[in-house]
Amino acid sequence: MNRQQVVKIYSRYAPFYDLLFSPFFLPRLRLGIEKLGIREGDRILEIGTGTGLSLPFYPPYCRVFAVDVTRRMLEHAKRRVTRYGLSHVTLWEMDGEKLTFRDSVFDHTVLPFVVNVVPHPKTLFEEVKRVTKTYGKILIINHFSNGNGMLSRLERLLSPLFLKLGWKIDFPFAALQSSFSLSIAETTKMRRFDPWFIVTAINSKR
Repeated sequence: MNRQQVVKIYSRYAPFYDLLFSPFFLPRLRLGIEKLGIREGDRILEIGTGTGLSLPFYPPYCRVFAVDVTRRMLEHAKRRVTRYGLSHVTLWEMDGEKLTFRDSVFDHTVLPFVVNVVPHPKTLFEEVKRVTKTYGKILIINHFSNGNGMLSRLERLLSPLFLKLGWKIDFPFAALQSSFSLSIAETTKMRRFDPWFIVTAINSKR
């Protein structure tokens, strides 16, 4: 998918995105953000904030910069920020592969369900590592394929369909280290066979 296709697909999702995905996403977002151990004054970047499902989970003593490439999704996020009084959250219409922030400005960066959506994941991670402070945490919450077994074969078979729906279902977990040079500190699943991984990596600036 290219950027225009992503925007087109997720603009269509925007009105009913929360209804479709919140039962699956909310508990994983809550757990992942808890694992960051956010401290007072921390600056957090969230890339692919969508409708802002995660935003109420960030404590008010940090500053959150939430970006998304799809304007219609951000319109819903803006309403959520207003509804919950999230004065510590700022929304930006921005491409995660072309961030306009300075180097090493964020204490932690959060990638919620976005790694297998962006056109160029390697470019995304290069930008994430650039703007995140050295030894800052990079939180990745995402569906990954483990690369073997019957489930993985099924994912590969269904991949063309899911690509049209807006994400790559067969994106391999192993790529986080082999292709993107991430220093993974912890990997968590809410259930044994959960396809969604909660990954905490440390930004070693390699």
